[in-house]
Amino acid sequence: MQQTAISCYLGKLLRTARYLVHICVVDYLTEELYFLLPVDTPPSLGLDAVMTTLLKITLAMLLPVCCATAVQAALPSSIPTSIPVCDDQDSWPPYLQYQVVKGQRTGKLEGYSLDLARLILDKKSIQFEVEMLPWKRCLQNVELGHSAMLLNAMGTPERAKLYLATKPFYSLTAVYIYLSAGPTPRITQASDLGNYRVCGMFGYDYQPFGLGKDQIDQVAHSFEQLVEKLNRKRCDILIGHYEIMAQRSKEAGTSIFQNPQFSFAKIPQLPLVPFVMLISRKAPYAQELRTLMDDGFSEILNGPEDKILKKKWGIAWENLRK
Repeated sequence: MQQTAISCYLGKLLRTARYLVHICVVDYLTEELYFLLPVDTPPSLGLDAVMTTLLKITLAMLLPVCCATAVQAALPSSIPTSIPVCDDQDSWPPYLQYQVVKGQRTGKLEGYSLDLARLILDKKSIQFEVEMLPWKRCLQNVELGHSAMLLNAMGTPERAKLYLATKPFYSLTAVYIYLSAGPTPRITQASDLGNYRVCGMFGYDYQPFGLGKDQIDQVAHSFEQLVEKLNRKRCDILIGHYEIMAQRSKEAGTSIFQNPQFSFAKIPQLPLVPFVMLISRKAPYAQELRTLMDDGFSEILNGPEDKILKKKWGIAWENLRK
């Protein structure tokens, strides 16, 4: 099998070299390349000699790159056929969530990130099971190597030091929500949030919103509790990510973004928040796994398969982001 792969690459190498030589000699450089020949070369043999000489030079340039690629392709993958993965036990809909059947939450997981990871890993016959853990414990497990990968994490410079981060594969839109019957908040930039009583979800990281922990009420443990605080006017505004809050709202049966009782808007001058998968640096196959995931993202994202997934999970919010 290895010999077949290498032979295939060498065949491609020879065809590439001949093609390059043909372009250079026939179309452009015939006369200029005669200086490569010995001085006693008969004129009648000049063109053939140029072709042969340049072919040798081209092969010498391409051979190291080609052979390295061929050997890498022939070597078996170091990634096991099954890898341990974890994520936040509170779920992250619609990217990772528990399946709901007839209003009852089951133990089966589903979501965009899960489907995307399976699309990529299935092509290499790599299986994985997601263990849902408290957030900090999951991060620790990946750092220590107990879990190979975490499916959904905000990409930050700090985390890049502890983990291998993939390319961003989705981003979230920061919004604020307020009561339509009340005064409209005057927010022209993220720092204006500090002028209001702001509420958010317990345990969430609101650092990208530019707010300190003392500037946001994070008592609410559920989306229903969060909305209730706004209704009772214990907060002026709620903040969060549109994609996540839309799904939380749907699960709670409130449809907050379609309810005329509430109004919302994007937080101005706040960039989209990139999300990545985090890979344990302790895994012996860490670099290979990151390359596999990154290559998969490059192949799938914004293509037909990705559009199907985004439609399935209702996360195509392009109109909101304009």
